[in-house]
Amino acid sequence: MTKTADQPATTERLKADRDRFVALAFCWADTLVELDPDNTITFAAGLTIPATGLPPDRLIGRHIDALLVPAHRGLIRRLISGAGSCGRIDNISVDFIGPGGAGAPVQLAAHKLPELGDQSFLAMRLGGNQNAVTDRSGRTLHDGLLDADGFTRLAKSRLAAPDGRRLQRLTLLSVPELTQMKEKLDDATYRNLLNAIGGYLKANSADRDSAARLSDSGFGLIHDSDLEIENLEDHLLAIVNGLDPTGVGASIESASLVANTELTEETLSQVMVYAIKQFSDSNRTGFTLQKLRENLPSVAEDAAEMADTFRRLISTKEFYIAFQPMVSTQSGQIHCYEALARISGRDAVSPYKYVCFAEETGQISDFDLAMAEKAARWLQNRTDPRTRVSVNISGQSTTSPDFTADLHKLLDRHPASRERLQFEITDSSAIDDLEAANRFVQSLRKRGHAVGLDDFGSGANGFHLLSTIEVDFVKVDGATIRHAQQAIQGRAFLAALGTFCRMLDIDVVASAIETDQMLAFVTECGVGFVQGYLFGKPSRELRRFEELRIEIPKRRIVA
Repeated sequence: MTKTADQPATTERLKADRDRFVALAFCWADTLVELDPDNTITFAAGLTIPATGLPPDRLIGRHIDALLVPAHRGLIRRLISGAGSCGRIDNISVDFIGPGGAGAPVQLAAHKLPELGDQSFLAMRLGGNQNAVTDRSGRTLHDGLLDADGFTRLAKSRLAAPDGRRLQRLTLLSVPELTQMKEKLDDATYRNLLNAIGGYLKANSADRDSAARLSDSGFGLIHDSDLEIENLEDHLLAIVNGLDPTGVGASIESASLVANTELTEETLSQVMVYAIKQFSDSNRTGFTLQKLRENLPSVAEDAAEMADTFRRLISTKEFYIAFQPMVSTQSGQIHCYEALARISGRDAVSPYKYVCFAEETGQISDFDLAMAEKAARWLQNRTDPRTRVSVNISGQSTTSPDFTADLHKLLDRHPASRERLQFEITDSSAIDDLEAANRFVQSLRKRGHAVGLDDFGSGANGFHLLSTIEVDFVKVDGATIRHAQQAIQGRAFLAALGTFCRMLDIDVVASAIETDQMLAFVTECGVGFVQGYLFGKPSRELRRFEELRIEIPKRRIVA
């Protein structure tokens, strides 16, 4: 073959490009390895001795299994196979045997390029994956997947995106055995398992970054319509079964929502968000993928019905306020009334399921504002300045700038509500920015409105909330009180809560008081206010409570 004058220059340019790509790879990795189809090393470069005990040239011709601890050999084989089907797997921690068999943790990524045939490329960084990965929503997960809230936001944005980036298909997957494996595997192995699952799902998702871990055993991904879910399930099962210490084997089920259905975009969005939320909290809701898969039309119909009813409740104000008194344990007289929503035309029917739907689909702020307006208008027409009303506000609403602005405009229009309308923050677990929530609370307190935390004691973050959000009262839920009656620790907790809150000048309200024994118990524990069926069921007529006088047991603060 006759050489041309520019061939040397071309060769040098190709070598420069190769060296540049290698240099870029070393920006992340300490070691680069190339494997043939049998997983034998054909190329190695970088800091190989700390992980393998051998220099790069002595690694050539060795099988990758010979360098790994036995427990991770099967994992690497499955990861390399997975990279072949989806291009890349990353964020995996594996243990090499290391110099003298001392062991060497390594963080690894596997890559395959179709144009280079069956060769596999491994990039390795010494030290393993000690740090968690932070997703785009600011929540930290070891597997790098989105959480339920981040996934919901992404799915909604992709549904409304231009055609080129629109959501085509959303698939939810469940591996029930993962919950048991979490208890049987050591932390490092379990984290490796989650990293392997997460890496594989991300690699198969849209933009390689549209997958989520929705529960201990549930996952979701947004993907192109040509992704073969059966193959995806097979690869996931291979990963899980390879690390199953019991050898029993795992199972997997899935259900997909397709964007090009007969549903409108709005209804599809509601069904999608509803399904994600229900699936994420399936222990509470009893929601199953089989139910979704077999009854998608009815699920869509239920979601559409709830959405229509909710919109009608807001737009036509087809609900009224029922009042339930809060009573002082010092005077035995009514301190204020909690405003509870009831659907018009359906005697004493609570809109609870519609409120839950609104919370799950991110529409609860509209309802909170409508309730506040009902209560403010009602107070405007009451001449007795001693009448006070308490209205619920979801934790979701506290961090919404639009809701905050609308609520303050509403209060400006109803000056009579000042110091007579108070607010209870419900669903505090939904507060994703405590500082923003505290700014919201203080903006109301500066106007003369008392603000409290509802269902205090039902979660693990109550005292943490009190350390960040300054409030005027806390309301202890009925389940906590019933538990406190049965256990010495519970009694001590309630008494300590009362002492703690008195030091902070915070009132304590005990809710769901149904018996004289419960009343006597919370009074002895130093609780200042009580509420529940013992003092009357919710009613839209205040005159039912006008003659209410409670004989309060003698206060004796339990030590």
